[in-house]
Amino acid sequence: MKTVFQYWHYVWLLPPGICVLFLGVEALVITLLPPNTLQKLSVKIPAIALCFLLAFGEISVLRHDRQETFLQHKRDMQEIFERFGGLHQDVLALQSNVSATQQARSLPADSLKRRALDLSNEILQFLIGREVPPGYGQGGFGEGPYGGKPSDTKAYDQETLNMFYNVFQPRVLAIHGDFKRKGISDKQLDAEYAQPVNTYSIRAIAERIAALAERLPTR
Repeated sequence: MKTVFQYWHYVWLLPPGICVLFLGVEALVITLLPPNTLQKLSVKIPAIALCFLLAFGEISVLRHDRQETFLQHKRDMQEIFERFGGLHQDVLALQSNVSATQQARSLPADSLKRRALDLSNEILQFLIGREVPPGYGQGGFGEGPYGGKPSDTKAYDQETLNMFYNVFQPRVLAIHGDFKRKGISDKQLDAEYAQPVNTYSIRAIAERIAALAERLPTR
C-alpha cells in the first residue's frame, strides 16, 4: 500500500477521462464474466477495489488539472499586468521628454542634443507599439487571435529585440560615441547600450540617452 501512494502522483500525468474509460472497460469485462465467477470473493473484492481506485484516480486527476489551470491563469494575469505596467512606464518616459524636445526644436537638426532626444522618443514610441502583443489581455485569460497565451510570447519578444537591433542599434552606438567624445557618460547606458536583453533594457537605453541630452546646452 505504501508503494501505491508513493507513486500515486504519476496518475496526474493522465489526461482527465482516462480513469472513466477504464471504469467502463471494467464494467464491460464484469458483464462478460460467468455469474458464478462474480460470486467469488476473490473476484468481487478486487473488482470493487479497482472500481473505487479508478474513481478516486479520476477525482485526483480532475483536481490536479483544475489546480494547474488556476496556477497558469495566475501566471498569465501576472504577465499581463507586468506588460501593461511596462507600457505605462514607456508612456511616462515619453511624456518626460516633451519639454526638452520642444526646447531642442530651435537647435540645428544635426545637433547632438536634438538627435539624442529624437532617438529617445523614437525608441519609446517603438516600445509602446510593441509592448503588448496583438490580442493580449482579451477574453480567454489573455489568449491572442491565434490561440497564443502570454506564456507563448517569447518569439514575439525576440522579434522586438531583433527589430530594435536592426532599426535603432546603429544610431544608439553612434549617439553613445558622440556623448563619449564630449566627455559625457552614464553608467547604466554604458552597461545596456551594446547588448540589450529585453524591453526593460531598451527602455533604459532610451531614458538614459534623454537624460544625457538634457545635460547638453540648448544653444
